[in-house]
Amino acid sequence: MGGDAMKIGFFGAGKVAVSLGKYFKNNGLDIAGFYSKTFASTEFARDFTETNGYSDLESFVLDCDIIFITTNDDELVNGFNEISNFDLENKIIVNTSGSYSSSIFSNARELGAFPYSLHPIYPFSDKETSYKNLGQAVFTLEGAEEKLSLVKGLVEGCGNKVILMKGDKKTYHLACAMASNLTLALLSLSSKYLQKVGFNEEDSIAALRPLVESNINSIFDKGFVNSLTGPVVRGDVDTIEGHLSKLNEGDKEVYKRLSLELLDLSIERNGLSNKYKKINSILGGNENEKY
Repeated sequence: MGGDAMKIGFFGAGKVAVSLGKYFKNNGLDIAGFYSKTFASTEFARDFTETNGYSDLESFVLDCDIIFITTNDDELVNGFNEISNFDLENKIIVNTSGSYSSSIFSNARELGAFPYSLHPIYPFSDKETSYKNLGQAVFTLEGAEEKLSLVKGLVEGCGNKVILMKGDKKTYHLACAMASNLTLALLSLSSKYLQKVGFNEEDSIAALRPLVESNINSIFDKGFVNSLTGPVVRGDVDTIEGHLSKLNEGDKEVYKRLSLELLDLSIERNGLSNKYKKINSILGGNENEKY
């Protein structure tokens, strides 16, 4: 999209909007500005990105060729309904939801607009710093065929990889949540078990950091199978039974399910063994043809 005159606006001025606005502007895209029901948020976004802040919705819609609706998911339809009171002919309407596809803007085509869902696989922790590492993010995109390459080019022009989505976005968002939010929960559980043996939370985080970072970096460099460590891949039956004896009842199913995933990867690497068969039995795995 590079040097054309299309102007981008953001309906909503939270962390995602401000971060994307700053990032896009830094990469040479034309940002019209921000509209938010809370004008203090609009003012912050305007000042931080050195763009415009709108108090009049009609003026905002008129000025924008591409409108990102960056509200929370529950307000996406309401936001679209509000801008639908004005002429949307030939405008590109984009949500940044991980869970909802472009079809949430169900009557966009009837109004002459082109709906899309563009989602960065990236955590937006705050308004002032999140934009700095957005260059590392992969974006996913789906929507109307007519302008798909244009929207894709907008992001690729900033240097990001864009993957065209296929299938259900709920499944996609589930995958992202497992890698992000549920990983946080798993580490929180680990910290709580360390606190049972004398650590405080701060010390547990410090102790876990090199362990977690080393494993994550190994996965990124070598893939899942080649990064395996621990009692499952070694076939340490006694250690696994010891773990199970110390787990709270509510945590046992989490441990078993994740360990069965490790067992599948271990068999992929090393082949089936009697120890792996026993571990499968201990963890309550299915006795399928693999065993």
